[in-house]
Amino acid sequence: MASFLSCIPLPLKDWSYTILLGALVTTYWRGTWVLLDIWTCDQPHTASLVGGDSFCFLVPAMEDMPDGYYWELRKRSARISYGIGLALLFLGVTMLWSGMWLPKLEVLQGMQIRGDVTPSRAIVRFLIIYILGFSACCLWRGIWYWADAWILPENPLGSYWTTSLVGSTTAFLCGAGASLLAPPAIFLLDGPGENPPPIGVTVASSYYSLTLPYNEKPPALPLFVRIADVVGSFVFLPFAVVWFWRGTWMLLDHYFWGFTLEPKDVWHSKLWGFIFAIICFAITCEPAFGRLDRLVSNRHVLGLLGRLRTWILAWGTVSFWRVAWYVWDEFLGGTSSASAWASHVISLVCLTCLGCVSSINAPASTLGVDAVPHKECADEPLFAMIPIPYELVYVFAIGRKESARTEMKDKEKADRDVKEKTYRDIELTTSSAKGAGAEEKLDDDEEPLVERAMEEGDDEKMETDDG
Repeated sequence: MASFLSCIPLPLKDWSYTILLGALVTTYWRGTWVLLDIWTCDQPHTASLVGGDSFCFLVPAMEDMPDGYYWELRKRSARISYGIGLALLFLGVTMLWSGMWLPKLEVLQGMQIRGDVTPSRAIVRFLIIYILGFSACCLWRGIWYWADAWILPENPLGSYWTTSLVGSTTAFLCGAGASLLAPPAIFLLDGPGENPPPIGVTVASSYYSLTLPYNEKPPALPLFVRIADVVGSFVFLPFAVVWFWRGTWMLLDHYFWGFTLEPKDVWHSKLWGFIFAIICFAITCEPAFGRLDRLVSNRHVLGLLGRLRTWILAWGTVSFWRVAWYVWDEFLGGTSSASAWASHVISLVCLTCLGCVSSINAPASTLGVDAVPHKECADEPLFAMIPIPYELVYVFAIGRKESARTEMKDKEKADRDVKEKTYRDIELTTSSAKGAGAEEKLDDDEEPLVERAMEEGDDEKMETDDG
């Protein structure tokens, strides 16, 4: 098995993990959302896109507004969902900020250090992530259905464009445009390590954790700034992010599907949505975008290009989620309770095993800021942009020790040292050959010097890996 995986090109491994993890996160959200529709809207198990009665009777509610039964049912469901989300958000953040994520302190040689991540501590970590992830889904659903009811309900297309543009613009003006992203555009890693990934954070704390070294304390902020930071991060910013997602999702529905009653149109909509997502990912992924760093030196221009990249990537992410969501709704059990529970549980188990269950979080339980991470920042090892390097994915990382990440860094450093030594050997061997007048053609049975040096480097790398 190991030899088979070693034959797979690295980019293919990275993109395979990226698509898989993104689909699993979407699956969790889809299952949770459908369960909330069933519990708070009495949505039938036979609801479908073509029938118009999915998403808490969206089409009937639009037909009998503003005083009809379904219209009032959706608004009541939104209030319940948002209230549950706020309560769970408060509980999860309280657990996180109280230090329940961290391993217990132990005394070693007269010094207090954090001990190992015990099974019970790993379970507490999972509960924190689950509570915050469920709260985010509840908050999003409430805000989404409120936007359907209050933002230009008589002009659907105008409502979609308004919420998409106002939401994205507001997020960027708050310095949190990266909050528009979700897997597979960006991932949160469960570990290994003592500290949590960037969940339960605010805009200010996230900014300082990214731009400062891990051993440098952020500046003290006035009380009114801290209050505004908390309210803006946990209450205001989620509205902007959800507005963008709601408007963009519905725009893709409008232009790729058209809300027709033909099943084949739903198929075509999924195909166009998948193609659109792949195009967005291809032009905004790390390998492609990294070339701009070498071509553009102006920091302000790079900042603008970075925000444009985030906006395009966010559109691709919404399109990806929409395709994965509709595949479940239409072809994998419909909107039944069994299908919803299956997608909810299966995704949680798989993401926990792959060490990325933290990725189910979204604003208000996590957020992203528009800042270039410091190379020694505290949060940098626990998130990754598209495509995710496959070697960052650790099985059950939520319960792994810090030493696992240290071992990974040591291995990466050893590999890098071997490569650098190999290149130095190539240069020295080539220069020696030229100095001795070795410009003549090598004999057929004589091994080229460059290949010999590369093989020596590979042998040293194998010895390092075995060690």
